[in-house]
Amino acid sequence: FVAVQNAIDAASSGDLIIINDSNTYFEELLVDGKDYLTLVAADGESPVIDYTHEYGYGALRIQNSSGVRVEGIQFTGGYRGVITIDASDILLANNTMFDCIETSSETVGYGFQSAGASSVLLYRNIVRGNENTGVYIGPNSTSILIENNILEHNSSSEWVYGVRVVDGGYSNIHENVIS
Repeated sequence: FVAVQNAIDAASSGDLIIINDSNTYFEELLVDGKDYLTLVAADGESPVIDYTHEYGYGALRIQNSSGVRVEGIQFTGGYRGVITIDASDILLANNTMFDCIETSSETVGYGFQSAGASSVLLYRNIVRGNENTGVYIGPNSTSILIENNILEHNSSSEWVYGVRVVDGGYSNIHENVIS
């Protein structure tokens, strides 16, 4: 496939998608309604999903899905690196989420955002240089485990948040480096 989204669109629940290069892909990825989909970088590769030319949900949006696994990929640009919406049993491991922006009209700029998601594990990711918050756990998000990540230089002119939990979000946060 020329675009990663084309591979996601063609995939069925339970499929494995391996990105076999370290290219930069200028696109927004959407996993919607596909359970147990796995999206990983091949060994030794470090692909980048760059959404800097647009300002939508973010470089990767996982919604209405469960059991999705994403590993070894860099996400940048847009308002969010990765967002989970009404998703469950999600694993995000060994990824980098960086340089997401905040605008004057929207308070975003999150490396990762959870909205109504449950049982999400963020493990061994690097979340850095986002203009507002590294990890934002929003309303109705439960059982979000944030473990062994590096969260650095995530700030705006108004505040500095490595991790922000709001409006009834529930998280376990441990063994991270936050600076």
